[in-house]
Amino acid sequence: MLKDTPRELAHDDGKEVPALIASIPASAQHRRFAFGVVIVLLVAFAVGAPFAAIQASRVDAFLTVSQAVVLFAEILTAIFLFSQFSIQPRTGLLALASGYICSGLFAFLQTLDFPGAYSATGIITGTPSGAVWLFFFWRITFPLAVIAYVLLKDLKEIPGPLARLEPGRAIGITIACAIATTAGLTWLLVAGYLPSLNIGAAQQPLVQYFAVATWSLNTIAVVLLFIRMRTVLDVWLIVAVFVSLPDLTLAILYAVTIRFSVGWYMGKAYLLIGSWTVLVVLLWETMMLYARLASAMILQRRDRVHRIMSVDEATSAIAHELTQPLAALSLNCDTGLECLKTVPLDVEELRSCFSDAKKDSARANEIVLGVRALFRSVPRRRTIVEINSLVREVLRMVENDVRVQGMSISPELEENLPQIAGDQIQLQQVILNLIKNAIDELALLGPASEGHSSGDDARSKFQRLHFGPRYWTRNKSRK
Repeated sequence: MLKDTPRELAHDDGKEVPALIASIPASAQHRRFAFGVVIVLLVAFAVGAPFAAIQASRVDAFLTVSQAVVLFAEILTAIFLFSQFSIQPRTGLLALASGYICSGLFAFLQTLDFPGAYSATGIITGTPSGAVWLFFFWRITFPLAVIAYVLLKDLKEIPGPLARLEPGRAIGITIACAIATTAGLTWLLVAGYLPSLNIGAAQQPLVQYFAVATWSLNTIAVVLLFIRMRTVLDVWLIVAVFVSLPDLTLAILYAVTIRFSVGWYMGKAYLLIGSWTVLVVLLWETMMLYARLASAMILQRRDRVHRIMSVDEATSAIAHELTQPLAALSLNCDTGLECLKTVPLDVEELRSCFSDAKKDSARANEIVLGVRALFRSVPRRRTIVEINSLVREVLRMVENDVRVQGMSISPELEENLPQIAGDQIQLQQVILNLIKNAIDELALLGPASEGHSSGDDARSKFQRLHFGPRYWTRNKSRK
């Protein structure tokens, strides 16, 4: 049965794994496509790197617009990851979502403090090194969150106090921690606890050391993801972390990345691509899952319609199965009542009627149990059946019907037949249906009709009916 709320889904005790991007195994197609994206980005970087110091056209709005887009994309990605956590609680998803929140916030704060973006010297610190520190905070917090995700993603249970929290509260605490981390690092920068990375307008060599350390941290995140790559999310996180390396590589190769140069534009473009990578995959996989859900709902509706349409057929079939034993039960009861009127009382005949009525009642009960078994997911009960005894029992069931129609049945059964394994009720019903159909057909053919199992063509003048080694005759003896 489908759960109604994310909270119910979250507490499904692991019996069923939802089809989410965080749990769907990565296919060979996903790996090939992601590898192709990485190759294309590498080729583009190799082509553009020699021209990194060349000054390009000045577009003042590029930085503010691009990093506002980064903020939007990464906050939206965090929301998607939180929604996945609410359905399938995994601590790794919380760690990764917090990394996206910090990354988006630091991207926006770096824009605010970037000289010439919103003010000539920057809004937050008013110093050239403020934007550089915020850039490193941006590029350090995200790979740290990815590493935490890699280490925690295979935990099936949430450790520590978070295990006792509802998914919504855990998400709220994670958001609060991400905002507090961003605010705390920014306060350290504004309060002057961090050293200046500039000497006048020039950057200190410390910047390159930080760039190397940050590049190494992102590389470690990529390697860990590659080693423990299992899901679709893992594959595309590799791409998202990898695209931060070109910008850091330029910071290592060039002491100062000239604003509005080819390298500057290239680095910002790569960061923009990285911020949208996982979001695009999340949106695509969500669309595909909704498409599959829509198809499943259509099939479910069709199945429901077919079931409703088959109700009349099922009712007719059940009525057909029950008519014979109930009619025989009624006839035996009527016969028993007539026996009570006879003088002297025929005790043996009366006992025979009631015995047959009891058997007919048991037969009707067995039919009802057989119909119920059709709708239960339990294996059929197979027993050893002697086919001749089964045929004789069925012939006793239809004996009254044969008499009412003025017919007689003379069975010819082969002896020493091997026993078979099967469902006795179903086999009995098959034989009963065949005999009933033969009786109905002979009743329509008239008094000079005969049914024989080994007769000639059914189109002969005797209209012989094929069914086993037996004769059916009406008002005449067997030939």
